[in-house]
Amino acid sequence: MQASLGVTALVHLLLTGVSVVLVGWLTPGIRVKSLGHAVLFSTLVALLNALLWSKLGALPRIPQALSSGLGSLALNGLVFYAVGKVSPGIEVSGCISAAAGAFLVSLLNGLLYATLRGALAG
Repeated sequence: MQASLGVTALVHLLLTGVSVVLVGWLTPGIRVKSLGHAVLFSTLVALLNALLWSKLGALPRIPQALSSGLGSLALNGLVFYAVGKVSPGIEVSGCISAAAGAFLVSLLNGLLYATLRGALAG
């Protein structure tokens, strides 16, 4: 059975929140107070990413430069850092920690989704 868009978005935000908590434990320079703070942080990162990527897509050449791995990592790290500065309960000490955090959250999300799909499939 297909889940509704709202349920899918909620599951995505919760799993990303779990990833943020794990990254807070694993990464020096990133501190996370609670899962609730991590879910709020994830929501803000998702909103800012959606806004930035939609606006950057309208500019010629920018998507080509950012489609390389380093460009995407740099932009995602900056988003992670900026949201960490305004989000309560999350501390990101610098750009290197933010880039590492953004990368690790993406990696952990992939692992969590693969595990969840495998568990649901059989």
